[in-house]
Amino acid sequence: MNKYKFINSESLANSITNLLKSEMDKIHFIPEFRECELTDAWLKEYVHDRIEDANEEMDIVLDAAYDPCTTAFFRIDVDYNKHITGTENERDDAQFKDLVKRIKDEDHHTQTKSDLEFINTWYLATFAQDNIVKPFIEMLDEWQKEWA
Repeated sequence: MNKYKFINSESLANSITNLLKSEMDKIHFIPEFRECELTDAWLKEYVHDRIEDANEEMDIVLDAAYDPCTTAFFRIDVDYNKHITGTENERDDAQFKDLVKRIKDEDHHTQTKSDLEFINTWYLATFAQDNIVKPFIEMLDEWQKEWA
């Protein structure tokens, strides 16, 4: 059983790592802080925690999208339809339910692998700024202030 059913964890970890490294490059750190605290091992653990968050969030989002009246969540169901058909229509219930079933059953076919990449891209586009980047920058800012 795969620990991460709802994302491609390896691919998403690489994307998040690159995103956070890019953000770190924009920040002027005290050299000793960067050298002592912002190690590759620390970043890897931090990204691991974000991957766990992403997997849990996508489990919730995919289940919530079963209810077409749900407005509290972003419409991954409609975006998935566009991903498959190339057109922006309301969702295809059978197609979306098949996606969720294949993911929950840990189907390893080519379409499922492609769908997990879609979910990664969708997750980053939808949540990266508020759930990953902003908290990361705020945490580093506070941590560096306490460290100095």
